[in-house]
Amino acid sequence: RGGGQKGAGSGGAGLRFPHLSKAQRNLIIAIRYALGVILMLNFAVFWMLPIGLQGQAWRHGMKNVLSPVFQAFDSYQPIRRFASSWIYSKEVHTDYFVQAVFVAASSLSMIALLFYWQLTYGSLPLWLILLNNCAWVGFGGRGMGAAYTYAHQEGHRKGGKTYHPWIGNSIGNIWENWMGLLYGNVPYNFSTSHVFLHHRLNAGKGDPFYMWDVDRTSFSDFMLYAHRIFVYMTGYSSLVVFAEMAPTNKTAKDNYYLLRRGMFVFWVLLPAAVLTFLVCNGSSVISALTFYLFVFLEPLCCMSF
Repeated sequence: RGGGQKGAGSGGAGLRFPHLSKAQRNLIIAIRYALGVILMLNFAVFWMLPIGLQGQAWRHGMKNVLSPVFQAFDSYQPIRRFASSWIYSKEVHTDYFVQAVFVAASSLSMIALLFYWQLTYGSLPLWLILLNNCAWVGFGGRGMGAAYTYAHQEGHRKGGKTYHPWIGNSIGNIWENWMGLLYGNVPYNFSTSHVFLHHRLNAGKGDPFYMWDVDRTSFSDFMLYAHRIFVYMTGYSSLVVFAEMAPTNKTAKDNYYLLRRGMFVFWVLLPAAVLTFLVCNGSSVISALTFYLFVFLEPLCCMSF
């Protein structure tokens, strides 16, 4: 498949399998390719329209309606002084405040509506799922883009240092570790993998986000790369790298335990809490699982692709 086999075997963590036979390697590559295709089809069904339509809506008129509203709030000095005095540790970060409030308000009101509907009617209708996807994306992609940007920025200031101590020391990184749960982000993924692997290795070999061994003009290679990013988003491939480095590197060991904690929250505590809550309040197991898939796992799939 063009550069596919090379791309599947020489990049980031968890991708090397020299001890396997050629037939076994080809099977693994086929499975990864299939997962890439599944992610592509999933994106086409659930996310292409919300992203494409809202992008065009923003470009062809909504920006003229919403931008002045945003600018009025963003340039209002009492709001910026409040953000500088009480929220952010550096004045430059006050540029995030108004949009962060808008995105958080949209996300939290939508998740409240989803839980209300699920508890009241027992399942989510397709129109509400699509409405949630649209709200999640935001006009011009400004919802998902902002959430990813904030999580990334916080990851570079580990331990809540983006915020004043009263927030940073009690809550920590809000978007990376808390709001990020609504955007498919495993807690501490930016603080650990992004900072100590992606940047440390300058996107070179060993980085779970490594991409230079694939031909991005090749469809089959892109499907294999989609698999790689999905595994990265789960936290697994980064955890493998930190585990390999941990015996001789204290920083890697610390990051291994921190990322493992984040993965435990995302893959164990969060689903256990949500599913238990829904089932105990009248949802069937199948309905609760469907709710969790569309509300918490679909964002992970979208961000991966």
